[in-house]
Order: sequence, then structure tokens, then C-alpha cells
Amino acid sequence: EQRHPQWDAARAAKIVSQETGARLIFASPAPSVERYYFLKKDNPLPQRIILQENPQGEVTLIDIKNESQKAISHSLEQRTAAALEQKQKVLLFLNRRGNATAIFCQDCKYSFTCQNCESPLVYHQSKKMLICHYCAQQQNIPLFCPKCKSPEIVLRGKGTEKVVEELRALFPSASLAKIDLDSPYLPKEMPDIIVGTQLIFSSLPTLLMAQIKLVGVISADTILNIPDYTSHERTFQMLMEIRLLAQTNNVPLLIQTYRPENYAITCAAAGDYQTFYRQELQERQKFSYPPFSHLIKLNCLFKTKNKGEKDAFLLYQTLDKEAKNVYNERIGVLPPFCSDRKIKGQYQWLILIKSPVPPDHQDLHKFLDKLPIKWNIEVDPESLS
Repeated sequence: EQRHPQWDAARAAKIVSQETGARLIFASPAPSVERYYFLKKDNPLPQRIILQENPQGEVTLIDIKNESQKAISHSLEQRTAAALEQKQKVLLFLNRRGNATAIFCQDCKYSFTCQNCESPLVYHQSKKMLICHYCAQQQNIPLFCPKCKSPEIVLRGKGTEKVVEELRALFPSASLAKIDLDSPYLPKEMPDIIVGTQLIFSSLPTLLMAQIKLVGVISADTILNIPDYTSHERTFQMLMEIRLLAQTNNVPLLIQTYRPENYAITCAAAGDYQTFYRQELQERQKFSYPPFSHLIKLNCLFKTKNKGEKDAFLLYQTLDKEAKNVYNERIGVLPPFCSDRKIKGQYQWLILIKSPVPPDHQDLHKFLDKLPIKWNIEVDPESLS
């Protein structure tokens, strides 16, 4: 854990370019909303997104609210079957590993989490183990619920293993391969169907990528469900990356979602960055998130949750009082909260600080100078967790 503040590399590059006169180029099919906002504000020249608006290619949104619990919808199954009949290759994307992503007791609803970091455990059929994707702890599936002793242990949710399992049942004659952290390499011969996480973008050679004639997204909602102000932006960026892959090959893209009306998903389907940017900007302005505020995240690890809560609230009260009395609320301090998962077996408590844009660096330096040495400082955090 480093005490020194952590900085956004793109902002650091911008400062270097200003001081040296070097040309700075940002290239992205879906730039960060905050970065694009300041680029437009600071640069009088028209900005260009390096992906044309409303690009060519068939994109279909599949509403799966009324579908069964299976990973493959009826529409995606039909399109996959048609592609296989024509000897075409299919790529299916899901950014979750494992077989079942939720394990709980049917009777008392106890949820199985990692004993080390309290993250949800994921069942891996290949190893017949419950595995934590954050700290790699493994354990056997218990025969009984540790809380109520019921034997009714339920496995729900879907990961790449589950998708492969369903596909084998649907298309027994098709060859399949899975690309994720558990199995990052393709077999020597190109399979009929590839199921993969974001690792596919770096693992699939261009020559093999050109053989793909149908692309499907199993679930567009995995990131949307994360309680973070960047969740819509990250969803849009993920879908745009997949859309670019499909567009490059000029092949159909099918996106399964429980929220087909969500603007991050509809804009990605249309390849429309500008509409997404305007909508996302309105949402952030409403709640005063970047680019309409400057964020600093303070975090600290504690062996016990109670000790962390006590120390975090004491620090919060001190900082909040100083922000109001000394800085006349030019600096805002949000109440502390505990991260959903532990780090190295310890509880992580966080405090967020908001300041105006542009920030008064002298004020912030004085304000943070009194921070206890054990608290870490992250400037412009990529996420709130």
C-alpha cells in the first residue's frame, strides 16, 4: 500500500505535453466522459471520435426478461444454429468466469462468500470447487448450510463455464473453446464456437478474428448492476469494444439484456457516442460527479469492521467540520462506507472528498496534510469501491 497520491496517467501526460510542447493524442472508440468533456472545453478545435456515428452492421437487442433461466435465449440459439449450418464461426462474450455466480441456501437465503475477503464465491465445474475471483481462495461446496444446517444449497447465475455447458447440450456436434483466465489459450484448430471474457480481445489473433461470422453478448448488464457512478460508462465502453470487433468483420451482433431501454445499451447498439455523452453528462451533473467535481478517495484497511467504522467516522467528523468551518464548504466530505470485499483479509473503509473544478490545490494540500499516516490518498479514482 502506497502513501503517495496516485494520479491519472492521461492527466499527467497532458501536463507533460503542456510543459514540453509535445503533441498529445487520445484515441478511443468510447473515451471517458470526463476526459472528453475537458478536451472539448480546453481545445477549440473540433474533436473527433475514432468510430463513425451509426456505423454499418446489424445490431440486435434481445430482451431476456421473459426468457427462461438459461444463458442462451431462443433468438441467439436460432442465429447460432443458422451460422453453424453454414459452417460459420461464432463468438459469444460474457465477462464472468465460472459456472454459477451465486451460491446460497434455499431455506434461509444465506449467501456463501469468501472467508478471506467476503466477496461472492463462484462455482467452477471444472475444479468442482467454490473459488473467490478476488483473492483466489478455494473451498469445497458444503453439504449443509453453516447457518441453518439445511442441505438445500442452490447454485444460480451464469459464467463462461455455464454457457459452454449449455452450448454442448444445444449443439453436441459443434467444437467449443473457452477463453478466460482459467483457460487463456485457444486450441490449435479454430473451434466452431468461442465463449470468452474480455481476454478475447488480446488472445485472438487478427487472422482468427476474421473467421468469426456472428458475435453475441450473453449479458450486457453485469457492470450496470455495480453501484458506481462510472457503471454506465464502463458498460458503454465494453459494448463499443465488442461492436467494433463485429463492425470490423461486418458481421451481426446480438446483445442479450434485461434492460434494453437503458441509454448505455441503446447508444452502444447504435454506435452513438454523442447521445450517450450528453445523457451521461446530465446524470453526473445532477449528482455532482466528475467532470462537475474533483474526486479524491481516502482508504484504509482494518483488521475488524467495528474498529474501521469507529476510526473512519471519527476522521469523517473531523474533516467535515473543517470543510464547513475553515473552507466554507468549498470542499465536501461524504460519509464513510465499507467496501463490499476485504483486501488481504482486512476491511477497507473509504471516504470520498469532492471539490470544485478546477480544484484549489493549495486548499486541498492543506486539508489533506493533517490526514493520519495510515490513510491512503487516491486522486481522480477510477471507481468508488
